[in-house]
Amino acid sequence: MKLGCLIHLAILGLMIGGYHAWLSPTVDSPELWIIAVVAALLSFLGFSILYNAWLASRDSAALAAALRGMPPRHGKWSAVSGRLTATGDSLSAPFSGRECVIYEYEISHDIEVSNRDDNGPQSRKIVDFLGLRMTDCAIQTDTDSIRLIGAPNLEAIPTQNCFDAGDLDRAKAFVLSTDWLDCIGSNLIGQTGTTWTTLTDVDESFRFDWQMVSLESYTWLNVEPTDDFASESQESSPANPGPPRLTEKLLADGTPVVALGFYDGTQGALQSPVGNEAHRFRLYSDSLERVQAQSGLSTGQRLVGGLLLLLVVNGGLFLGHLAYSRHESTRQAWINQLRKDVQHGDRDSVQRGLNRLQNADLPNEHGVTLLMEIEDGEIAQLLIDGGANVNARDESGHTAVMFAARSNRVNVLRRLIAAGADVNAVNSLYRTTALVQAVDAEQLESEQILLAAGAFDDRVTATNGEALTAEDEPVEVCRKYIQAIHARDARRLQELSTADRPATFDDVDWDVWHHTRPVQPQQDSGFTRGDDATVAMGGQTPKNFQVVWYFQLHREQGLWKVVRERWPTKHLTTK
Repeated sequence: MKLGCLIHLAILGLMIGGYHAWLSPTVDSPELWIIAVVAALLSFLGFSILYNAWLASRDSAALAAALRGMPPRHGKWSAVSGRLTATGDSLSAPFSGRECVIYEYEISHDIEVSNRDDNGPQSRKIVDFLGLRMTDCAIQTDTDSIRLIGAPNLEAIPTQNCFDAGDLDRAKAFVLSTDWLDCIGSNLIGQTGTTWTTLTDVDESFRFDWQMVSLESYTWLNVEPTDDFASESQESSPANPGPPRLTEKLLADGTPVVALGFYDGTQGALQSPVGNEAHRFRLYSDSLERVQAQSGLSTGQRLVGGLLLLLVVNGGLFLGHLAYSRHESTRQAWINQLRKDVQHGDRDSVQRGLNRLQNADLPNEHGVTLLMEIEDGEIAQLLIDGGANVNARDESGHTAVMFAARSNRVNVLRRLIAAGADVNAVNSLYRTTALVQAVDAEQLESEQILLAAGAFDDRVTATNGEALTAEDEPVEVCRKYIQAIHARDARRLQELSTADRPATFDDVDWDVWHHTRPVQPQQDSGFTRGDDATVAMGGQTPKNFQVVWYFQLHREQGLWKVVRERWPTKHLTTK
């Protein structure tokens, strides 16, 4: 019994763990545990019903074999039909006094309990005493005598109520003279396992009597019986039980019975497996045909009931889980939480969020993905491993490499490059690459990482180009470009800019541009290589600050055009 309980608890625990693992990506605690426990309990019940359906089908097969006249087989679940015959002393039923071979009894009472509904008080049955007894007996078939060893299961035997005053007299005498097994209060827990094991580990004759309440609390033991004592009006409570209900199940000598159980051919007996209460042999006071019909009906009902319960529980849980996980409000809440976890660097929570959403990009309304915002290299790796697109672009064409390069998030940048990110991608807003943005932001470390990764560098220096003079066309274009800024001439700036540069100069803060450019620009340095040139123009601003602006130019259809410009404020990068 104890081993069986442990096995059942272990199976239930595994089912709870399975539901927990299934639902944990989408459901948070404590709701997760509540749902997992309830689902496991209901599914466990469903499997128990299916198990009982299998037991019923086993009964049906054994009964069908008996109907065909097949004898019981050693070690197999078998059916036997015949007359119950006492081979030992006959017994006297405790209440009715009738002679019998086997009896089972129960003394109980009803108490009134409050009901939360408006239907008034309800009664509840309280069991006070119960027991089971059998003398040596056998089932006499047409060809053999099959002994019965162990305590039988009498669930299928009709219950008889005992109402007469004489029944109460016999019940009083029985209660006062019986040596009870104490199962009062907490003793019940300790006795349960021992009791069921004992029921399957007895000889051909046995007696068990269990006491659930103390005799002192039983006022009816001192009440004079009437012709109809069970209907007496008496206030009842757990401490003061009212009139008892006396019930018996009994089988008399010579009763036609059907027995189902494991057959032991060496002893010629149906015998219950020791410690396995679920497989105790069962007795029916009925014919083989009717028992077989009932067993077949029970098999079908239990099979349908078990499958239906499992389908409802797991199908409902699956559909509910699917609807919940796909609901827009749920996913938005998960996305918001994942963004917070990413910002806080909570790796476990980030991994859980990725498992939930099955999407490591999750762009916002501007197309900015999580990978573009990330600052922690290890979190970035989690996103990459989760399937994040390392070359995704926002609405301006920026990639995660560009975001990382211009903010010098070198740990993130290295992981993006290692994951195959395109270091030469060009954005659509300014037609710049990650290297250009790193240089413009004066992020030297990011610049060096990109160059080492093979980023294209169009800058021309003394080491890879030829020097320009102040009269050369690229220098003159730069001078005209600065003059157009002071003249606030947007059209002229657009004429001097490359066609690939989408700027229209309509939103320029001309005051800022005017005060940050040299009034009389002079060449600081300049180099050309084929159709590319890099020119530095210096001088004093209108407010007498000495500045140097760098221009990158490209020759288009024979004319030099400004590709971009920058004003270093931290350091200069030279080649």
